[in-house]
Amino acid sequence: MAIADITADLVRAAIAEHDESGVREFCSQHGFPVARDHVIVVGEERYGARVICAAAHGLLPGQPPLRPEDVDERSAIDLLEREGFTVEADAISAAAVPGSAWAVFSSDSRKYGGNAGYGDVLGVQYVYDSKVPNHRRVRRGDVVVVRNNVEVHGVGRIQRIEKTPGVRKEQLVCPACGSGRFDARKKQRPPYRCRTDSCRHEFEQPAETSIEVDRFTAFLGGTWRPLDGALAPEELKSALLDRADQNAIRPIDSQRLEQMLGRLLVEVPPLPPNEEVGSTRTPRGGRREAVTKARNGQAGFRTELLRRYGARCAITGPCPVEVLQAAHLKPFAEHETHVFDEGMLLRADVHLLFDNELLAVDPDSWCVVVAPALDAYPDYSRLAGVRLVEGPSPAAVREHYDAVTATWGWARVAAEQVGSAQSG
Repeated sequence: MAIADITADLVRAAIAEHDESGVREFCSQHGFPVARDHVIVVGEERYGARVICAAAHGLLPGQPPLRPEDVDERSAIDLLEREGFTVEADAISAAAVPGSAWAVFSSDSRKYGGNAGYGDVLGVQYVYDSKVPNHRRVRRGDVVVVRNNVEVHGVGRIQRIEKTPGVRKEQLVCPACGSGRFDARKKQRPPYRCRTDSCRHEFEQPAETSIEVDRFTAFLGGTWRPLDGALAPEELKSALLDRADQNAIRPIDSQRLEQMLGRLLVEVPPLPPNEEVGSTRTPRGGRREAVTKARNGQAGFRTELLRRYGARCAITGPCPVEVLQAAHLKPFAEHETHVFDEGMLLRADVHLLFDNELLAVDPDSWCVVVAPALDAYPDYSRLAGVRLVEGPSPAAVREHYDAVTATWGWARVAAEQVGSAQSG
């Protein structure tokens, strides 16, 4: 059998294998370079024409995958077009292959294309589902840059990804064809128009439907580097590797991203350790909804802690009262109560580090441990090994420590960090 015997169904099967493996692993498995001259266009996805044909040949009865030298570019294009596929010239370099860095869209109103929203927690987790283009390509260890339409929020590296299958998702769709791909128009009437080429229906209101998806939650742990708008969305856009403006997850040139961050004196977050994170506890990080509300009793809680501990940060020592804040070892948003034994006074900046899961207290040594993200900041990294003031509940300290260090992906290093600081 030859390349001419490959059918459209075999090409689609090879594409499915590509999606499961990821571009680098798939190309390596078949002996092809990741750089390609022509791609198969499937929706917003792009697949190397030659490597897909090579893999599809291996799905023929009794036939092996073709070797790179056996697949002629022109023959592959002719075959694919004969079978009804769209092929485009789209050369990319090996350094710019999607799969190591992503620009992801996140905002309070993230519902483009008719979806009803996601449970993102900025700096802690990013949520997406199996209907989002590129969802299969996102991997543990990938860098993600979180943005919205106005600013770039920050950058982190995925420490782990949790999959929840069979989640029901409410979706708004075109009432004519049922597609979730439609535009909301501000001035034109009717206000909505379907973007599906075969439909293009204009309508007053989208229809509601429910679909089943797999939900993915990518946890960033302690790798988050906030940018707070220092990098302009237009500059970030210049490094994107696709033209799919509507996609929530888009590949970005990792080398150019590193250059952009370097100009801002921000380092790319380090790779996670080779071992898997030991705990499956969902990270506590995001108290953003809670801090926008007035907490009953917060002033009295702080007053009692001042009476117990005086004008003293539980970690850095004596401080002006004006910079001391009342911190909860257990997130207030979870139980809405003030427990004095689970509270402590922290200097304002240390409190921010604590709430953003960048430091914790080892319950056995009673000493501070800091996240890897603080290694580049000597004023904060030297907090490692400092003893916490006596008084807070040991059980609450342990629960906080277990949850926070699990998100860092290096809990075993925490004890070494404390031991090193004490011996020094």
